Amino acid sequence: MDTTNSMSIDFDAIARQLRLQEHQVRATSELLDEGNTVPFITRYRKDRTGGLDEEKIRLVQEAVSRRRQLNERKDRILRSIQSQNRLTPEVQAAIEAAASLKTLDDLYLPFRPKKQTLATVARQRGLEPLALEILDATPENPVDLDARCQALVDPEKELKSVADVMAGTRHILAELISERADLRSTVRRVLSSGELVSKRIERNPDDDLDDLPVEEDFHRADELVDDEGTHESVETPTDTATATADAIASDSSEGTGDTADLSVTPQEDQPPAEANAAATDAGTAATDAESGDTSSETSDEGIDATSEASTEASADSAPPEGENAATDAEAAAKAEKSKLEKAEKVASVLAAKRAAAEERRAQRREARHRKRQKLEQSFKDYFDYNEPLKKLPHYRVLAVNRGERCKVLRVKIQYDAATLKSDVEAVIKANEHPHAELLLDVAQDTTTRLVVPSIEREIRRELTERAESHAVKVFAQNLRKLLLQPPLRGRRVLAIDPGFRSGCKLVALDEFGNVLGHTLIHVIGAAERVQQSRTRLTEQIKSNGIQVVAIGNGTACRETEQMVASVLSDELAGHDVNYLIVNEAGASVYSTSQIGREELPRFDATVRGAVSIGRRALDPLSELVKIDPASIGVGLYQHDVKAKHLRTSLDAVVESCVNYVGVDVNSASPALLGYVSGLNQLTARRVYEYRQKNGPFRHRDQ
Repeated sequence: MDTTNSMSIDFDAIARQLRLQEHQVRATSELLDEGNTVPFITRYRKDRTGGLDEEKIRLVQEAVSRRRQLNERKDRILRSIQSQNRLTPEVQAAIEAAASLKTLDDLYLPFRPKKQTLATVARQRGLEPLALEILDATPENPVDLDARCQALVDPEKELKSVADVMAGTRHILAELISERADLRSTVRRVLSSGELVSKRIERNPDDDLDDLPVEEDFHRADELVDDEGTHESVETPTDTATATADAIASDSSEGTGDTADLSVTPQEDQPPAEANAAATDAGTAATDAESGDTSSETSDEGIDATSEASTEASADSAPPEGENAATDAEAAAKAEKSKLEKAEKVASVLAAKRAAAEERRAQRREARHRKRQKLEQSFKDYFDYNEPLKKLPHYRVLAVNRGERCKVLRVKIQYDAATLKSDVEAVIKANEHPHAELLLDVAQDTTTRLVVPSIEREIRRELTERAESHAVKVFAQNLRKLLLQPPLRGRRVLAIDPGFRSGCKLVALDEFGNVLGHTLIHVIGAAERVQQSRTRLTEQIKSNGIQVVAIGNGTACRETEQMVASVLSDELAGHDVNYLIVNEAGASVYSTSQIGREELPRFDATVRGAVSIGRRALDPLSELVKIDPASIGVGLYQHDVKAKHLRTSLDAVVESCVNYVGVDVNSASPALLGYVSGLNQLTARRVYEYRQKNGPFRHRDQ
């Protein structure tokens, strides 16, 4: 079956939807496909569109785009089903007749490639035939579930019992029922009549702490121990003292053996080194006496005297074993004392570090708590909120979505469960089915577990899309009003970018927006500094012939306004000078942008921002087109809207405004020329460069 040819667009259906003629829709679509812009078609192709205005042309453009997206989706689905060899004439007809992406997705759901689910696992185990038999059973031909399940028991397939077989079969039945388009349509209808409910998420103050464990702050504390040996495990003072006492007791007990009764001589006070030397000498003498050396001619008395003297000397010089035990115990005690001191030092450092870490954790916890409280304050109106979906305002949808994204709110759709249950039973039509109880039980389970969450996500997605479209529309309307503000032609402007700490930047501009001079003043501080600022402001106005003072509406705007009003009523009482407040949103974006640096390369960003404020007063449209529309800040939840959607709509508004007003080719910037119908950014740049090189254009032939 051939599905390769793209389906044609039903222009007649679009015409009925927009209440236009079919030939108008077709001609407009053809002109847009040729690359013509909406402003160009509006002004120069009225003969082909039947006089459609810009709004109607854009509606046709959007409708044709949606229809093409739908047709492309149909083509992809048909090719996918055909590749599975499951495409039938009935399925193809239903898909081609689908009028929305929602209906199309419902039809495609049974054929969509699935991830590994409980149902796919059950199919791999060979349980799908049983599930299909149950669905196709009739009162005349019921399925013997016990026998069939018993026959399918296979431990090798992890089907160890009849219960396992039945559980897998139920999973397959649940998936088949959940894919029924009529069931999903019923659930969608019931949920659409429900309410959106939001509740506050109660959180523990310690939740989501990103602090490291306190112990990790001390993993290098053992480096405080002296480098006399290997690092030892840190002991508490109590444990160390106990170990020291045990060591002393052990050493003392070792010295109470057979030699414990030896008398302690006065040599016990002898230093260990001298005692060792004496012992060595005595040992040498004893060895010589035993060697039996006959070279000396001594009498027996001499030998006896010498031996006796040597014995006495040996006895006198050898240290008693009791003295050695006492010395060892003293050394051990000193070592244990040193170890105890080191352990106490490490323990004190650890305690200090632990206390400091706990204090830091407490500070971070408190800061996080304050931030959380401030965030929750923004959503307090939605802590216990419910409203019917059909009456839900767009801005509340976006607000609730933001609260849910910030994890402040828990949002769900509340529906009538009894109505849903009865409607599901009506769809299943299992009254006369031999396995009605099983099918109804599976249907209720799959509805609650699979279908309701899916439809709830779908409904909320639709609500969000409609809310975003509304937000973009509001943004576009506000931007159009801002761009079409009347300009101050032929006036010299003093632009002021207000500020407290860094002061107020003043820039004088001539009638064409060229910089005449700039300076800095302060609206707060010492009286002398404020008076100097007043004098400087007066001089700028007088010396440059200023007629209008443009004050940005940012920080210190009111204080700056008070100073300007005071100066105009006192120092400049006889001068015809007025002031106005200008929306400065996006001025900082321009001051740091590439186009800002190209136009004002000699000035820093602060001066460029003030220049942008002044030029907005002179010609809002010419200046604001240089700034990303999303940075102007006149929208509804603009940061929650898809950036591409917002950008496309706002570019269309800028293009519409530029072509509605027109431009002066001899003074327009490249940014402004780029929005003119028939020009793009490249041709606009070439026009600008030609003008810079050859002077102003004098006739159309140029």
